[in-house]
Formats: sequence, structure tokens, C-alpha cells
Amino acid sequence: MSRDRFECFECGFAAEDREGFDTHGLAMACPKCKSLRVEHVFTDDDDLIADGGVSWYDLTAFRRDCLLTLARMENDDARMHGLGMKERLGARYGDEINHGQIYPNLDALVDAGLVEKSALDRRTNSYTLTDAGWRMLREQREGWVELDVRRPAVADGGDDE
Repeated sequence: MSRDRFECFECGFAAEDREGFDTHGLAMACPKCKSLRVEHVFTDDDDLIADGGVSWYDLTAFRRDCLLTLARMENDDARMHGLGMKERLGARYGDEINHGQIYPNLDALVDAGLVEKSALDRRTNSYTLTDAGWRMLREQREGWVELDVRRPAVADGGDDE
């Protein structure tokens, strides 16, 4: 079933519709923290499965960054837990990431079959990419590698004739 979802990037507040969010022209303000950093997410959660039903472009930008961060952590042999993700994503965004942002998004990636969650102890979970998660990242990287982004150098800053 498809639905709209609105999420505040600052505090993690989320709602299924615009009610509760203050509208300011084209922008919406979070009713909890008054931030204008609200993301409109169109979701189709019932169809988010890792058997080809979910693509890179079905994921929000934050969830894509979570996948990339998990891959980098795994490559660095870092401890793969939510707090480590929070720290790395906070450094990437230049802003503190809160629990309300990280854990619901990690759970959505688990539900989509892209990430596996396991308990390290009573309070800490470990997150690792599944084969489907790695495959998605490989396919995305291959698409970029095939793209020829070279441009002819023009020394005088004029036309390239």
C-alpha cells in the first residue's frame, strides 16, 4: 500500500500526513522542533523486498547514506552498531544525528532485506549488509563507473572549438 510520509531531519518526528506540520509556502516546519528540514517520503513499504522489488531510487537519501556508511564501516573493520553509524553520519552531514533518525531507518533497511540486525548484547545491536545490500551498492557503483564524465579542457575558458 502506498502512502506519503513526512520526516523531520532534525528530531526524527514522523507523520503519515501533513497534519501537524506547519506549512510556510513550499516549506513545512516540524511541529516538535520547528525545523524546516522536513523530508517528504513516498513509501510503498509492502513492496520493499530485496528480491528485486526495491531499488536504489526507492530508498530515501538518508537510507542510501546508511547503506554506504555500513559498507565503509565494514571495509574499515569497524564495530557495526547504531552509535558508530550515528557518529559517522553526523560527521558526513556536519550535524548531530539522533536516535529517532538512525534506528527507524536501519529497521526499514532490515525490513527491505538489505541489512541484517543481530544482538551484540542486551542493549546493542550489530548491523551488517546482506548479499542483497552489497549487490545494490555494486550495481549502483557500476552504473557510475560506466558514465563518462570527462569533459574537454578549455584553457581560455571559451568555446571548445
